[in-house]
Amino acid sequence: MGNHGNSFISFGGIKTFDITNIKLVDQFPIVIDIDGQGIAFNNDGSKMYAAGISNAGVSQFDLSTPFSVSTVTSSGIVGISEDSTPEGMAFNNDGSKMFVAGRSNKRVYEYDLSVPFSVGTRVFFARSIVIPNFGNLWGVQFNNDGSKMFVAGSATSRIVEFDLVIPFDVLSASALLSQEFVVSQDISVRDLVFNDTGSKMFVIGISNDRIYQYTLTTPFDIGTASFSTQSDILFDDNSGQGIAWNNDGSKLYIMGRQNNTIFEYDVC
Repeated sequence: MGNHGNSFISFGGIKTFDITNIKLVDQFPIVIDIDGQGIAFNNDGSKMYAAGISNAGVSQFDLSTPFSVSTVTSSGIVGISEDSTPEGMAFNNDGSKMFVAGRSNKRVYEYDLSVPFSVGTRVFFARSIVIPNFGNLWGVQFNNDGSKMFVAGSATSRIVEFDLVIPFDVLSASALLSQEFVVSQDISVRDLVFNDTGSKMFVIGISNDRIYQYTLTTPFDIGTASFSTQSDILFDDNSGQGIAWNNDGSKLYIMGRQNNTIFEYDVC
């Protein structure tokens, strides 16, 4: 979820949604599933989610302080029986739908949630789409209105973009991908996220253990992406799998598989 903002915070002139200068401020070990992958938040940061493959499920955590990983008050896990290796995850805008990228079957799965952002209320109506000729499937994201879906894959180290005829409906995806972007900086892409305007894209890769930042001249059009900068996360975890932002772009979150920990960074 973490796709928000492209501005400067008024206090201190800190540039938001920018990885040029980030500082580790907190971390949270995911003991409920020892093989963490994707990460997401609900809209107000009161809930945090982590996809994991040890228990093949999605964990949900309540946060007493929004977007503060050290304030988890409760947790639970829901199994994803449709795929044994759930990787990336995302929600639609109102939390009535959850999407999971499944590596085993190379599918993006769509779930209806009867209670918004409550993964325990998921219902699967056999709505999924195969991502062909893509190698391993890792991350999934959408643009703001759900008219585009983006998928990250590591075997081909690329991001692909699909047009959706019906917003946030994976079955309405165009038969052919509309755009693709090869991540030349890393051969093992794991996840992606955008800022809220779609003018920036962030990709995490594990071959160099870095986060990569790209500028998009046309919002949410990966065909217009150009490399901007990168940030090294090797010293915190050498297997970063998931990436997310808080709403205003002042905090960045990384799911680290080596330590099975969610790392929280401040943008300085």
